[in-house]
Amino acid sequence: MPPQPPSPDPSTAQIFIAAHRAPILTATVVAHIAHWNYLTRFRRLDPASRAHRGQFARPGLAWAGVYIGVLATITLSMRAVKNSSDRILRTRYP
Repeated sequence: MPPQPPSPDPSTAQIFIAAHRAPILTATVVAHIAHWNYLTRFRRLDPASRAHRGQFARPGLAWAGVYIGVLATITLSMRAVKNSSDRILRTRYP
């Protein structure tokens, strides 16, 4: 098996995301809950009503995309930090 080329050092943004992964994910969940409360309280949409089903489907799919994007970004940032040649970074963000 040929030797692996050295991986590039992670960017400052990747290090920040790896260091603050829990607050970023928590903020995403809180924003989702706040959006749900907005839809059900202030817009008076009933999730059980068939007439409002389409109005809940679009934001639901959008939030699915947001979650996939946030989790993918955190995963790729963690991988970049873990594969870094800097030992301090690797041990600080396991």
